[in-house]
Amino acid sequence: MDRGDVYLINMELPNRQGGAQPENRSKYVIVLQGGPIFASTTEVAVVVASTYRSRGRARPFEVLLGQAEGFDHDTVVDGRWVFTISKAKVQSGRYRFQLDSGRMTKISVAIVAGLELR
Repeated sequence: MDRGDVYLINMELPNRQGGAQPENRSKYVIVLQGGPIFASTTEVAVVVASTYRSRGRARPFEVLLGQAEGFDHDTVVDGRWVFTISKAKVQSGRYRFQLDSGRMTKISVAIVAGLELR
């Protein structure tokens, strides 16, 4: 996988308090498509980067990221949760930085591991 663009956007996610209504939260998203595919599509696949609060080792479906990659603090990407959202929504957010191909390969492996869970 090529480099992954990281945007800060507002998106609806499941309510952490267990409520029926989703909640709108500001999140970093990593776009999984780029190049000609990104230019010609209206919907894009993304994974969400969240604050990493655990201090244990990453599980096979997780990728740990941090300040070295451009984030403000310890961050985790969970490969079990891939979202498809409009490209316009992503581009209406704030472009932050780009992850290198090595990090994107780790995210790809985490997504495969996350999708294989039973």
